[in-house]
Formats: sequence, C-alpha cells, structure tokens
Amino acid sequence: MRHAVLLDLVHGCCPTCAGSSPLREAASDPCVFVLCGERHGERRHALPSWCGSAQVLDCGSTAESLFRFKQRADRMDLSSITVLTTPRGREALARYQRQLFTAVYTFEYRVKEPTCPGCTSPAHTDSPGEGVVEEEVSAFVQQLPALRGDVMVLTSTLIPGRFTENTFTGYGHK
Repeated sequence: MRHAVLLDLVHGCCPTCAGSSPLREAASDPCVFVLCGERHGERRHALPSWCGSAQVLDCGSTAESLFRFKQRADRMDLSSITVLTTPRGREALARYQRQLFTAVYTFEYRVKEPTCPGCTSPAHTDSPGEGVVEEEVSAFVQQLPALRGDVMVLTSTLIPGRFTENTFTGYGHK
C-alpha cells in the first residue's frame, strides 16, 4: 500500500500551522500534495524549499482540487493518506472525504492548532457546513463530462419519491 501526504493550506493557512515538522518527515516521500485552492495559490510560494517536489492542487474549488487529488492517487495506486491540517481543516476535509472518497482510502489526520497571527484571526475560524460541502461537491460533479455518452435523468409519476407502507396497497400486498 503506497502512501501520500496532503498538506492543507486552504484551512491550515501556512506550512507552519499545518505542521512543518511532520511535513519535513514527509518530504522524503515522493507523494506529497499541497492543497492550495485557486484563492490560496499564492501561498505555494511560501513553501519551504524542501517541499519543492510536491504536487500543487490549486483548482477552482476545494471539491475540484480534492477530486483531482483522488484521480492522481488512483493513477499512482495510493490509498493511505496522511493529512496535515488544523482543527478547522480536519472538520472541513472530513466532510469532503465523506463525499468524494470510498472506504478503500484510509485517512490519518495530523492536526495542529494554528500559531501564527495571520492564521489565528477570526476570519480563519469558520468551517463550511455539511450542506455547503454537499452543494459544492454536487455542483462540481454535475459539470463533469459524461464518460460514455450523455447522462439523462429519468423521472416518472409512477415511481414515488420514497417508499412507504401505503405504497403497495392495492397491489395484493398486506
């Protein structure tokens, strides 16, 4: 089982707050990924030089960045992932994990409290709620191209939205 390290700069703010000492240990691992996001892409320039071979994930949204990470992890046969983040990042990334990854992947979160002044400001304390993450992931996945032709959503008035005991009355069921 191959291993990857994911450094969360979206929620961790900077390498110091996300845990630079565990990251130094991971630097020898050829599979280091840095989650920057499009809005945080400038932070990749603040990475230490020993992190130079890391693959930067700086797509338009966190959902897209993590989806691209999953694609790369699949191609590289990586299933064990260590995430270096803050408590806020742990909460948010766990929500994305539930939406985008299956049980095949194992995640270990190494959480460190933010210490620098920029990361301890009130602007960095909010974490997206479950509904926000679901909406972001849903919007991203819906815009992906179909792999084998067009996708069509089928609906019918004959199939109820949910099944209840009353659904089957009149069909010979008791």
